[in-house]
Amino acid sequence: QYRYESWVQVVSRRPMFRVDLTDLAARLNLLETAAGTWRADEVTEIAPRLYLEGIDRSSIAEETFVREVMDYLSRQPIAWDPYNWELS
Repeated sequence: QYRYESWVQVVSRRPMFRVDLTDLAARLNLLETAAGTWRADEVTEIAPRLYLEGIDRSSIAEETFVREVMDYLSRQPIAWDPYNWELS
């Protein structure tokens, strides 16, 4: 889940930018063998999140999940910058 601070213009520091997690949810759905569905809230929501809907536990191994998320985040363009709304 993105922190609220990444949605507003913080005076004391610049929060990390957000990337759209929609394609990551789609990728995780390809890997998921359990009955749940990965969802990603809109990046412009106050505190969007990536979550597994319908079940409590994913079938994706923790190390695979972390690798997929890290790889995805490293390749994505900025989708929300509270200091430049034109990017969204």
